[in-house]
Amino acid sequence: MLQTLSIQNFAIIEALTVDFSSGMTVLTGETGAGKSIIIDAVSLIVGARGSSEYIRFGQDKAILQGLFDIDNLIETQKMLEKHHIPYEDNQLMVYRELHKTGKNTIRINGILVTVSILKEIGSSLIDIHGQHEHQHLMDDTQHLFMLDVFGGQEISKEMDRYRQLYQAYTSSRKTLKELMVSDKQDTNRISLLESQIKKIEKVNPKEHEDVQVEQTLKQIQEDVTRLRALTNVDMLLSDDNISVKELLSKAISELSLLGDAYHHVDTVLNDVYEQVQTVSKDIAKALEIIEYDEETVKAFDDRLNELDQLKQSFGKQTIDEVRAYYDAIKLELDTLLNKDSYLQKAQQTFLKDRELLLESATVLSTLRKEKAMILEQSIHTQLSDLYMDKVMFKVHFKEHQDKVKFKANGIDDIEFLIATNIGEPLKPLAKVASGGELSRMMLALKTIFTKTQGISTVIFDEIDTGVSGRVSQAIANKMSLIAHDTQVLCISHLPQVAAIADHHLVVKKEIVEDRTKTYVSLLTIEERIVEIARMIAGDDITDTALLHAKDLLHKK
Repeated sequence: MLQTLSIQNFAIIEALTVDFSSGMTVLTGETGAGKSIIIDAVSLIVGARGSSEYIRFGQDKAILQGLFDIDNLIETQKMLEKHHIPYEDNQLMVYRELHKTGKNTIRINGILVTVSILKEIGSSLIDIHGQHEHQHLMDDTQHLFMLDVFGGQEISKEMDRYRQLYQAYTSSRKTLKELMVSDKQDTNRISLLESQIKKIEKVNPKEHEDVQVEQTLKQIQEDVTRLRALTNVDMLLSDDNISVKELLSKAISELSLLGDAYHHVDTVLNDVYEQVQTVSKDIAKALEIIEYDEETVKAFDDRLNELDQLKQSFGKQTIDEVRAYYDAIKLELDTLLNKDSYLQKAQQTFLKDRELLLESATVLSTLRKEKAMILEQSIHTQLSDLYMDKVMFKVHFKEHQDKVKFKANGIDDIEFLIATNIGEPLKPLAKVASGGELSRMMLALKTIFTKTQGISTVIFDEIDTGVSGRVSQAIANKMSLIAHDTQVLCISHLPQVAAIADHHLVVKKEIVEDRTKTYVSLLTIEERIVEIARMIAGDDITDTALLHAKDLLHKK
């Protein structure tokens, strides 16, 4: 559920913060006040494409923020976990900046994300339906998806099984096709593979060998460094010509000539001499342990070069990748040399996979047809409530005269058909329905699908345009019904819709210092009466309009 929307320097809005509640909230106001701009801001918060044109004139950037309560939104929570986005207390904060330079900065709960990730997560939060968005309903390629959504877990479960089988089927089909290439291609390929196999076998790389040789050479280099340092120290301590020990020995001899007067100095120098002797012995032992053989180093170095050349020859990063490639081409060569045997096995696998896929596709198709009948009945019920009881609605499954064609979503092609008047034939929805009828069709579908989609917020942007009278009240009732389970935000010019809402926000604009400023107010019951009366009668509010407004609110 959308709790708070904050907007800065967006279109004509300088700064605006709107708090939303559960249930149904209506936004009303004069044309041009900024109602649709608020919906545009929400669209961007959930992943719509941004543009520098949205930035308020004279500003460098626009800032949008949305705070959501995602309690019970399991799909949203899964998406956040998938993208490693933390959330606490079931809160989700979206922050988005639009810059004049075209740069987009997006954060979800403080984590930087891309527009595609925001759109993915946003699709599970809000469903926005505007007066110009009937294309989704008119696009017959979307009808199968809508039917599957209506089918819920039953279709979803079978669809998961079908997709697994479809993946196996496409894989076995690809394998079979690859085995059916021409003999000339086979001959050339066999020659290449044999050459590559010989090249790898000549080097005969071992598992992790490149890493191991590199580590060995590194260890040898470290040993060389220690050997040089210890040798130099040993020379400084023990060289026959001049060394620390020789100098200390001479100093002690000279002090002995002075008697007891410098006994304490003599004692210190003797202690130092003993310590130097100990260090010298330790270094000698260490030098005995360190082994350095130039021929061994050269052998390791040559082997590393050989392994590197092999990796470079096959465009691989590691020797293990070369070994994996070797296993793959060995298998491929064996396949080509014993093609008939592999071809027979591939044909058997393909036929088995196709049989299993056809079985699943048939089950899925049968299930869809069952759900289609229920959807038709549900749509008819909803349309009757919207005074379209004479309309016939049909989920048409297109017949395939040729062989079955498997697709990623099954074997079905469907289309929504309607007849708006008694005695007329069923025709494609896009070719028959008027704008007002499409609005009511979409509202009927929203009423049915809201529970199954698991989305917490539905936004209706002036979908009631062009309707009046009893149809207006029917539309208001449908929106209110949807709001029992889902937060509903709607922009409307209908007093019936405004009256039935749980919360009423009015959007107004004023001129301040030669600039337009938009603000939003939550209306009290008295203010709602006046606003609804204005929607009924216009700016010249009459007593009759006020009474009518009170009556509408009372009926709620």
